[in-house]
Amino acid sequence: MIVREQGAALLLVTQPDHAALAGQIMAAWRSGEFVRPEWREAALVATREHDNGWKEVDAHPTVSPASGRPFDFINIPAPVKRSIWPRAVVRLAPARPDVAALVAQHALALFDGFREQDEWREFLTRMEQARDQHLAAIGLRPFGSRQEFLRAYRVIFMGDLLSLIFCCGWTRPFAEAGYHLALRDERLTVSPDPFGGAEVPLSIRSRAIAVRRYGSDDELRDAIATAETFEIRGVAAGP
Repeated sequence: MIVREQGAALLLVTQPDHAALAGQIMAAWRSGEFVRPEWREAALVATREHDNGWKEVDAHPTVSPASGRPFDFINIPAPVKRSIWPRAVVRLAPARPDVAALVAQHALALFDGFREQDEWREFLTRMEQARDQHLAAIGLRPFGSRQEFLRAYRVIFMGDLLSLIFCCGWTRPFAEAGYHLALRDERLTVSPDPFGGAEVPLSIRSRAIAVRRYGSDDELRDAIATAETFEIRGVAAGP
């Protein structure tokens, strides 16, 4: 769950909705290393599905005892995080082993810094094995090589970052893969322009609940069930 404070409201965005927006942004990308016809379709599907494993978690949000607010995707307990990507990989693998391998790579990229911790080492080993198993099963198609597989993964990473900047309302500038990224007044600017001069409409659905302390998971879920829907709208464009 993405939790964005805006005035007197907390705007709640599900991870699968955020991932779908990431896919829309990268589908509009027209230049550079993120556009390779041999694996572009697989990379875009993986971008849309990279948070597939959050469905169950976001359907039953929980309250942080420390803050009394909903757990967001950053602060949710580590055991929950470690359940998400194995579930997604298992769910995606039967129909799209190429996509499952990319999603496993996303987990490895996100959590590699925790490799020295025993509980994370086991998780990372499991994700490496899943990635390698699915790549072997497809003979590295459609990527052709490990290098191209990792290049395709960068589509997911960039889409994830761009969508998070917009959904979370992060206004500090970012630099990634030779691009400068900045959000101001719901306008997400990417420089140099990868969209061929187009303005890409952005819209994400949120549920707006009051900024207050919630005493229990049930209290939070009741508030969400009766919350109004709020659309966060903007554009992505070159400078």
